[in-house]
Amino acid sequence: MGRMARSGPRRSLLASAGALLAVLGTAGVAAAAPTPWEVAEVSPSGDLADSPRAFAAVSTLGAGDSTVLFGGLLPPTDDALGDTLIFDGEQWQRVCGDPDAVPADPCGPDARVAGGLADTPTGAVLYGGEENLGNLGLTDQWSFDASTGEWTAVCGTGALPACAPGARGMHAMAGHGGRVVMFGGLGAAGPLGDTWVSSDSGATWTQVCGGPSQPACGPAARIGASMAWDGARFVLFGGGAPDDPPTLFTDTWTFDGAKWTPVCGTGALPACGPGGRILPGFSGVGYGKADQPRALLAGGLEMWDDDDDMTLFRDAWLWDGAGWTAQAVPWDSAAVTFAGEDFPPPGPDPLVAVAGGVDCRVVVTGAVVEDLPGGPGFGSQRTFLAGEDPAGCPTTPPPAAAPATAVPTAQLAYTGRSSTPVALAGLTALLAGAALAAASRQRPRPVARRPDAGPG
Repeated sequence: MGRMARSGPRRSLLASAGALLAVLGTAGVAAAAPTPWEVAEVSPSGDLADSPRAFAAVSTLGAGDSTVLFGGLLPPTDDALGDTLIFDGEQWQRVCGDPDAVPADPCGPDARVAGGLADTPTGAVLYGGEENLGNLGLTDQWSFDASTGEWTAVCGTGALPACAPGARGMHAMAGHGGRVVMFGGLGAAGPLGDTWVSSDSGATWTQVCGGPSQPACGPAARIGASMAWDGARFVLFGGGAPDDPPTLFTDTWTFDGAKWTPVCGTGALPACGPGGRILPGFSGVGYGKADQPRALLAGGLEMWDDDDDMTLFRDAWLWDGAGWTAQAVPWDSAAVTFAGEDFPPPGPDPLVAVAGGVDCRVVVTGAVVEDLPGGPGFGSQRTFLAGEDPAGCPTTPPPAAAPATAVPTAQLAYTGRSSTPVALAGLTALLAGAALAAASRQRPRPVARRPDAGPG
């Protein structure tokens, strides 16, 4: 679905935002190679094919045999999307939120970008995000039921109590067997370094570490990191901190439900794979196995350089539980560098990012930049399946409950906020040149469009 480009600072921000969905990491030191994965295109890709977008929230869904996607942004428009799509291994199907439907076809959550989405045994849980890049972080949480296709508000909206982790966007989030882990993101005072764990699919949250009143966590505070369940542990990679000078992280960490362990790329540990970037796509397989960890990373943006350029990388990396291996991809893997005021150059190859797991495969989807009547813009979306056999393979479903691991802190339910500052944070989101800055301007949050707290 082509949209005309337009000029101005907001167009530059949104064009850059769209480019961010793309992406894949710079070369690094590869670990011992696991079985090579193959990547095959799924054609056609259903309702998502003509609805390209950036900054959507995506995750494996429920038992791991499908992927769910919510919202996102179509540059160069100013409007965030609020639709929900499901991928079953063959087609993307819109469940609700069709922007062209008359009468309206609402979903539960309001439209947003850069939210956190994680799988649960019965569906998925959505937390926070931003109403638009540059707006204040959201504070609400929603649960998606895979059997009914409906959203239910959990906290932070309408008459429901506040969500314990507080307002944030661009945070890392992943789930497995009823356990959901959230790390960092952009809060009221800038990048966050706190870790939150829920053992009941997001019904209640415990702050494990980080923040003013908790011991420091392993990873430094950051925005735009990504997290996945690899079949054995939660794994976090990348992100950045818009300090002076700014930082792009190359570190990899694992989390067992109670503590973080550095693997590489931090302190005295050498880098072991992808180069530093923000907002990489990262997903484990739908039915990850503890004796054969697997997760695919496809994303990231190099930024904050001296020339105000952006570099988008098009290579993919496979995590095997101990290290990273660069993967062959069926598109042009050459990096793309362009001025931050411009749009990525048109071409047949998609700007790709991992979406989530389907059975023993990983869904990779991304927008294609085309020459539209008003200039370059997102014209379509392509979807791929990656796996040791992209046609599918037998696996064992995940457990119905999270693994038993003690979480050594007091329980913080939704009856109050955490000690992390809870004032809403604005995101400068000034990607002029390629700079993604911290919240240096704040704008009042618009009144919520949905007055009730029930499902859509």
